[in-house]
Amino acid sequence: MRNIIFAIVGILLAILVIVFAVRLFSGAEDTWVCSEGSWVKHGNPSTQMPTSSCGEITNKESSPNQTEDNIIVQEPLSNSIVGVTFTVTGLARVFENQLNWKVTDTSGETLVEGAAIAQASEVGEYGNFAFTVKLPSSTPPKIILEVFDYSAKDGSVIDLSETYLNFIRSQK
Repeated sequence: MRNIIFAIVGILLAILVIVFAVRLFSGAEDTWVCSEGSWVKHGNPSTQMPTSSCGEITNKESSPNQTEDNIIVQEPLSNSIVGVTFTVTGLARVFENQLNWKVTDTSGETLVEGAAIAQASEVGEYGNFAFTVKLPSSTPPKIILEVFDYSAKDGSVIDLSETYLNFIRSQK
């Protein structure tokens, strides 16, 4: 009887490990990544390949019209209309090339959030980034995309870039 209980517990643990592994290696990792000037599938993205350029701007000097912002969202533009799924592209000059993002409603409640990696080749240079956002069906018509970094010093939000967007449930 004891062997049967151990076998059942072992099988349940194995199932839990498999479910955890599937969730860990799927989902937010399904996106398009800019690599050496070309868009490359990472996982199985549910969106089309981004139409924006990839890899053209590698540092601040090559784009004189940019501001001193460390995070620059290029798409979507402010007041754009987005659907349930959309791609965000831009440039970032952030610590260890890691940046964070979230979408909030106008009252500040977080609807969805995640992290992304900029493709900068050198410390202090801008790198392209791209990630896919999938909004919940309960998303209100006015939303805010926030792309930012956390301070290594105290964990506060720094280099915040806000983009105000209009959400529609289906695009035609």
